[in-house]
Amino acid sequence: MKKAIIFSLMLTFVLLAGCNNNSNNVLTNETATTPQVEGTQTPVEKSEPTVEPEKEKELTPGEKLSIEYVNTYLNGTDLDAKKKFVDEKVHPDTKQILEFTISMVTEKNKMFLNPRVVETTDYESAGKKGTLTLMRGDGDKEFIALIMDDKFGWGFISTETDEQMKQSFDEVRTKFKDK
Repeated sequence: MKKAIIFSLMLTFVLLAGCNNNSNNVLTNETATTPQVEGTQTPVEKSEPTVEPEKEKELTPGEKLSIEYVNTYLNGTDLDAKKKFVDEKVHPDTKQILEFTISMVTEKNKMFLNPRVVETTDYESAGKKGTLTLMRGDGDKEFIALIMDDKFGWGFISTETDEQMKQSFDEVRTKFKDK
């Protein structure tokens, strides 16, 4: 389908360019005796207007950090990369918890693959301010990252099996416009 659209567009461009060149080369000298022959038009297939793919928006630093958490810590298997992430990019309030679970490796079927930012919103709780970033991954999985003081604070995932964590995800999920 894409090839047909591209071919149609190229054919249209060539025809337009050819017609444009013909109009520039026509002799305007009245003494010219070259007869002009009218060409026949071949019908050109009408193609559907191409829909521009949605342009990816520029990610905020918090959104980039959220994706980095998913790729490096949640899905990652490189222990050194995980340690570096925790040391440099995790909020002090939650650093100990993530250091404790650093050696855990997420099973392939439970990984949050191809994270895409859906929405980011401001968040405040107990006097602490931050942002919540909602992401979607393959299989309609959702992940919400809490960013505080430009550091990763906590994550909530829709596939959580622990009842209390699932409840926390559902509660935080209500903060977003995208339902």
